[in-house]
Amino acid sequence: MNNNHHKILAAFTLVLMLSGFIPLVVSPMADFETAEPVFAPSDFTWQTFNKNLNVTTFVSPDNSRDTLWHFLNSAEDSIYVEVFGINNPYLLDLIHELHSTKPSLEMKFLLGWNSIGYYSPNDYVANNLTLLGYPVRWTTNDTEFRYAHQKFAIIDNETTIIHAGNWAKTSFPEDGNKANREWSIAMTDTEITGYYRDVFDYDWSNGIDYDAGTHGTGSPLSYSQASSTYTRPFATNGEFSGPMNVTPILSPETSLQGILYCINAAQATLDIQIPYFTSVGDAGAVDQVVDAIIAAKERGVTVRVISEEEYDWELVAGMFAEHDIPIV
Repeated sequence: MNNNHHKILAAFTLVLMLSGFIPLVVSPMADFETAEPVFAPSDFTWQTFNKNLNVTTFVSPDNSRDTLWHFLNSAEDSIYVEVFGINNPYLLDLIHELHSTKPSLEMKFLLGWNSIGYYSPNDYVANNLTLLGYPVRWTTNDTEFRYAHQKFAIIDNETTIIHAGNWAKTSFPEDGNKANREWSIAMTDTEITGYYRDVFDYDWSNGIDYDAGTHGTGSPLSYSQASSTYTRPFATNGEFSGPMNVTPILSPETSLQGILYCINAAQATLDIQIPYFTSVGDAGAVDQVVDAIIAAKERGVTVRVISEEEYDWELVAGMFAEHDIPIV
C-alpha cells in the first residue's frame, strides 16, 4: 500500500465517520498526536488496533449493491445485522435465498426502534424475518442513546461492514435506479470484528424482542424506484491490504473525540461530506466541530464542505464564508 492509498483511505473514512458509526482507519506511518482520553458511560472507550488486514471501500450508487451482496453471499456461519432501517425488498429476497441455500446459517437482526421514515417497513421486515425463524429485536436503550442510528453487519465473526446509509433501495440500488451517495467500508480481521461483535451483543442484550401482536406487521415493501442515467464512475471498489491502525468510533461514547481528532490532525486537505449541520450556536458539540473546521482553514489546510441546504445551513455557510471555506 503506497502513501497515496493511505491518504485516500484516511480521507474516505473521515467522510464516513462524519456520517455515522464508523472506524478511523489510517496508515501507521501517519504522524498524529495521541488523542486525549475522554470518559464515557460505557466500556466502549477509545481503542486502536495495529493490524495487517484487508479493507474494501465502496460507494452508492456505483457498486454498493453488488459488493454488499458479495459479502452476504460469502457467509458460511453467521450474519449479525444492526441497522436503523430496512426498506429494500431485494435485500429481503436475498435473505430468503440464503435461508433456502444455507439453512444452517445463523442470522440475528437488530432493527431501529421507532426509526423515522421506517416505521412500517421495519415492522414488515421484522415480521418477515421472524416467520423465517430468525430472531429479531428492536434496538432501544433510552438511558444511553436516543436512536440506534448505526448501520453495520458482521460476517462469520471475521468481517465487519459499516455503512453510512440504511439497508434501503436508495443505498443499495438495482442497476439503473436512482439512489443516494452513500459510503461503506468492510474490514476483515477477527480482533477488530470482535470489538464490533461486543457492541452488537451489548445492544442485543438491551433490545426488545419483536412481537407481531404488539408491534404490528407493516405493509409489504415496494419494488418501485425512479430510474437514473448516472454512469457510476466509481464502480471499482477501493481494495487495501497491509499494516493499518484502526480506531472504532462510536456514538455517544467516542464520536466527538474521533471527529475532532481527525479534523485537528489535518495538515494539507480536509474534505467533509455530511447531510446537514444542526444545533449550531448552542455552545455544544457541533460548535466544537465547526470551530475545529475553521481552525484547520486558519492553519493553512485546504477545506471543502458538501452539505444539504437544511437546518442550520445558512448560519454555517455564513460562518464558513467569513473564512473562505467553500460549502456546496
